[in-house]
Amino acid sequence: MARFREFLPILALTLVALIWGFNFSMIKFVYADFTIPTTGLLRYLLMVPLMFIVAKAMGQLVIPAKGERLRFFATGLMSSGVYMILFLEGMRTAAPAQGAIALATVPIWIGIFSILAKQETFRWNLVYGSILAYVGVGAVIMGKPNRGEGELMGVVLVLVAAIAWAASVIMMKPLLAKDKPALGTFAATFPGAAIVMIPYGIRDMLATDYSAITPQGWGALSYLVVMAGTVAFVFYYISLREVGPIKTSMVAYFVPIIAAFGEWLLLKQPLGMLQVAGVGVVLIGVLVARPPRPVSAPTESFEV
Repeated sequence: MARFREFLPILALTLVALIWGFNFSMIKFVYADFTIPTTGLLRYLLMVPLMFIVAKAMGQLVIPAKGERLRFFATGLMSSGVYMILFLEGMRTAAPAQGAIALATVPIWIGIFSILAKQETFRWNLVYGSILAYVGVGAVIMGKPNRGEGELMGVVLVLVAAIAWAASVIMMKPLLAKDKPALGTFAATFPGAAIVMIPYGIRDMLATDYSAITPQGWGALSYLVVMAGTVAFVFYYISLREVGPIKTSMVAYFVPIIAAFGEWLLLKQPLGMLQVAGVGVVLIGVLVARPPRPVSAPTESFEV
């Protein structure tokens, strides 16, 4: 029984990597039936109550104090609003492997912003790692066989989304300073995104003919909301509590690899050797750029 308990966090992290990795391909199935603004708003409206229910069930519900509400609102605006719109729009044309590898640069931007915010000291390995990572991103973009129209712009948007997520992490750090549970804190920021998500998606959502949505479309949307948006986050934070940040943060290195495999398996898209090499270069760059000790949970995970 004790051995099984020790194995559970490893199983949870494996599922997190698989769920988030395959999510980059599942998005393409959602886009076949829903417009991107509809996808974004439906996901948001379904996830808000779901995350609060999960946080309450786990005893991690956080109610922002009066003096903290503006920071919670601003953090949610960035993390679940601006970031999500950029990510969804970028994935319109970016291939799954390209999108995943672009998001894998998040820790680098967190390091840069942490230095600018004087939360960390300057490190040359951050510079070297950043250069390596972006060489790898270029290889992933240029090495794709049969590149589609607009792929470069899609990758650029996902890279900007990575910057937005990194900024939201820096904004969230003070909210976690008083030992608040990370999952509950993240859920409490969700309402802040309404100011951009509702105007972004309301017209498309109301105009959608839901009777024309295929079972595949509903299934893929459910995957985005329930599996990638909720279950994976819960497993991630449970693993963080059970095995600590060092082991938990390693999941980020497997997501791009699984995303590339999912692109080949689900979308039948071939992968070029230069792309495979580029994935490896990006992961090495991120590893080089990492601080000596990983920081809190939200810095090592990203919302997909």
